[in-house]
Amino acid sequence: MRKLYFILCVLLFAAIGVQFYLAGIAAFTKPQTDSTFDAHKMNGMIIIPALSVLATIAAIIARVPRKLVGMTILVAALIPVQILINTIGGRDDARSSTGGVAVMGLHVINGLVIMLVARAALQGARTMVKARAGSPAVAAEGEPATGAQSPSGSVG
Repeated sequence: MRKLYFILCVLLFAAIGVQFYLAGIAAFTKPQTDSTFDAHKMNGMIIIPALSVLATIAAIIARVPRKLVGMTILVAALIPVQILINTIGGRDDARSSTGGVAVMGLHVINGLVIMLVARAALQGARTMVKARAGSPAVAAEGEPATGAQSPSGSVG
């Protein structure tokens, strides 16, 4: 199950990278139409949250550390923040204002936060997969779980 969690984290991280690409394509498309950002919207509001929830379920079943489960679901939890930023910034208004554009800039910053959180989850998932089969669970930071034997031979 940890391999499935890792694979889902890889797909999640890749989908976020694709999200930036789709935003770039839409931003530079001329002329802009109502459907210019549709692929970006669909990926951000359907694919990324679905992968985040599926990865979280896999993490829970695989019994990974809570911190890692939290980071994985945090990706989906930050999506409504993106929508809120769009709404407050007036993305769908006929004309943009200086304040609205400044708020819309936060959409990119939050997108970077989402990517960093997904990267941390991916690194934790990689640690889980690299842990030897049959060995005690490894914490997200790479430390042995409580009760595991340390390299010096003592029980922690």
